Amino acid sequence: MRLATTVAFVVAYKETLTMQIRCYHCHKPFAIAKEIVYEAIHTLLEQEMSHYNSYCPHCRRANRISLQELQRAAPDWEREAGQEKTKSE
Repeated sequence: MRLATTVAFVVAYKETLTMQIRCYHCHKPFAIAKEIVYEAIHTLLEQEMSHYNSYCPHCRRANRISLQELQRAAPDWEREAGQEKTKSE
């Protein structure tokens, strides 16, 4: 009973730290860390780009991830970015 609770907690914890993606070419799933998602959102907004290229670790091909998909994976990013802007001003 205790092991099942621990395993469920570890799985839930890992899911919050990554964005799950399925490769458009080889169809294998892979994950992107939240830190990379935050950095990608910042880069897209700063450079006024429409998508981020994430490379599949299996087939090494680029997968386009839109800004909207990245923002869905990191809903708290705007709150953090707003705090950074007030600190720098």
